[in-house]
Amino acid sequence: MSDIAGLLDKPEFPRSSRYDPVWMLQNQMGPNALWLAEWLTEAVPLQAGRRVLDLGCGRAMTSIFMDREFGARGWEVDWWIAPDSNRRRVLEAGVADSVFPLRAEAHALPLSAGFFDVIVSWTPTGGRMLELYDRGRVAGLAAAESHGRGCSGRRADRRIAP
Repeated sequence: MSDIAGLLDKPEFPRSSRYDPVWMLQNQMGPNALWLAEWLTEAVPLQAGRRVLDLGCGRAMTSIFMDREFGARGWEVDWWIAPDSNRRRVLEAGVADSVFPLRAEAHALPLSAGFFDVIVSWTPTGGRMLELYDRGRVAGLAAAESHGRGCSGRRADRRIAP
C-alpha cells in the first residue's frame, strides 16, 4: 500500500495528500475527486458556512473534502449513487451535520432563489449549472469536468462576491 500512497501524495495537492489512500481508492469514480476539489477551491473561495450544491458528487468525497477543509455545508446530489450509501460515508467522516446526500436530477431540484452560495459539478453536467445560475438560484458557480481518460477543468468567470 505504501507504493499506492506514494502515488497519491502530490505536493501540488497538500490537502488531499492527508486523506487515507485506501479510502480514496475505495470511493473513487474516475479522476481523483479530491485533486479536482482541491484544484477548484484554489479559485473558488469557500468559507465556513457557505452552502454548496455539489452536482455529480459520486461517493461523497468532494462534499466531505469541502466540509473538512473549509467548513462549507454541502448538499450533494448524484443520480447514480444511493443517498443511503453516501449517508453512511458522511457519518463515518463525521460531517453528518453539514453534508446532506440527495438523489435527484439537477433541473428537478426545488431550489429557492439565492439559497446556495456556490454550485460545483464534477461531470460534464457543468452546463446545467449555468442554467441554474442564470435562473437566479445560485450566487456563484464553478465547474470541474472529467472526460474519459483525463480531466479538464474550468473555473467559472462569474465569481463569488466576498
